[in-house]
Amino acid sequence: MRIGLQTWGTDGDILPFLSLAGTLAERGHVVTIAYTSLDGKDHDALAMRMGVRPIRVPAPMHPGADLFALTTSRSSLRQLRVLLERYHDPITDALFQASMALCAESDRVIGHVLCPTLTIAAEKAGIPRVALVLFPQGIRADGISPLGGDLGRWVNGLMWSVGDAVMTRRLFRPAQRLREGLGLRPWKSLLKEQFRSPVLNLVAASRTLLPAAIVAEPDLTVCRAFPMPVRNPGWALTPREQAFLDAGPPPVFLTFGSCTAFDPEGAFTLLTEAARAAGTRAIVQVDPTIALEHLRDPHVLLVHGVPHDELFPKCALVVHHGGAGTTHAVCRAGRPSIVVEHAYDQGWWGMQLHRVGAAPRVLHRRSVNAERLARAIRTVVGDKRYGRAAIQVAEGMRQEEGPVSAVRMIEALDDRVRKG
Repeated sequence: MRIGLQTWGTDGDILPFLSLAGTLAERGHVVTIAYTSLDGKDHDALAMRMGVRPIRVPAPMHPGADLFALTTSRSSLRQLRVLLERYHDPITDALFQASMALCAESDRVIGHVLCPTLTIAAEKAGIPRVALVLFPQGIRADGISPLGGDLGRWVNGLMWSVGDAVMTRRLFRPAQRLREGLGLRPWKSLLKEQFRSPVLNLVAASRTLLPAAIVAEPDLTVCRAFPMPVRNPGWALTPREQAFLDAGPPPVFLTFGSCTAFDPEGAFTLLTEAARAAGTRAIVQVDPTIALEHLRDPHVLLVHGVPHDELFPKCALVVHHGGAGTTHAVCRAGRPSIVVEHAYDQGWWGMQLHRVGAAPRVLHRRSVNAERLARAIRTVVGDKRYGRAAIQVAEGMRQEEGPVSAVRMIEALDDRVRKG
């Protein structure tokens, strides 16, 4: 079968798609992925090593721009709107050309919910589109409000309807004009027509972290997060890192993941000062622009990049930004978290970790300081309940199949379409 995938965003939006694409290729399918990396990364070599043909659609480059500080608003919708206006809308035509190329050579396509051009191209070509959801915060379920809490089905439903109306009016305006130019009717509901597919909706997240209302949605298939199916040859602990681990008790690991690159010095200062103030051994992941010899402290080790799945199980806890990929990696390792959210869906993931008992309340990058973060570290290290809850989450995740179950659903799509 010929399958095309399209995604847009940072690593957290691209790597899960590559994981699914690689799994499909392993099953013998002919797979092409079109991707747009907002931080300019080239994933072509990784895709080809997995047997997947890449199509790279460059994003607008704004040197020195901080994707997580495009607006001072705490509203996830406002943050998303500004991001799309800066990095998606200007390349709508280029994205659509890639979408059309995928549809011309594919039997079915799989799209990120933030790739409306693929929805348009698939509708125009008359081929099935599968929606792959990476941020469950955008899934309408009347048993939960858009903010994450249950305010009752009537209030929840009203909030979803109002939010949908606002999003449909304000997001993806060039894509809406594109639809009209092609003779397609305008979207009336982004939540129903773009964020959902009429044939198959896959959620790349663990059931153990999702509210029951989302898991119970009848047209959703929750598959677990998609870890990379192939090992990067460079992902291994160095002798220096292994020696630090062997020299004492499990350290705290501190990272802001992809957020680090947009304020390297600020992240370095906050994380290293918090680690030292907490009085615990620590490994701090810093931007490659920061020299590893920049800090001389026998209790704090600086690293540029490490294999999360190999290192996290050896740590006492992980301080991170709440990205979906990092959140699931920490949970797979059975370790508690402290989340310092920067923007978008990170606060939502932090809320879920707190809900299941694997993390304290979410901290915010604009208001946190080293002493406050250090207090949180001391609290989680000293309270074994966080660790026990994290182990329970990990045990639940081991029962989930991830991209393998997603591939089975995609392969069975012919039967679904015929029955539909």
